[in-house]
Amino acid sequence: MFALTIANPLTILFFTIIIPGFGVVIAGNSFVSPGGFVIGVFTGEVLWWAFLCGTLGSIRSYLNRAHLHLINRLAGLFIAGFGAVMIASALISGNI
Repeated sequence: MFALTIANPLTILFFTIIIPGFGVVIAGNSFVSPGGFVIGVFTGEVLWWAFLCGTLGSIRSYLNRAHLHLINRLAGLFIAGFGAVMIASALISGNI
């Protein structure tokens, strides 16, 4: 779970860009608050992975090739939709 948590790109992005940008990590001269924050985020990530693996393990018998194909198609449409919205937004704002 530790390796999955550390290797998660969103966790890396969260810690390197978003958190310092909001000034959460810089909390005076004490490491207690940032240390507690890191432990809290790590605990949340571990609980998320445990929930995700437990849920998928419990519905594993339900997922056959047809269901996985449908899930992949829906995920592809969802991602393509986000891409289309981002391109349209860039075109409308004149950034392209």
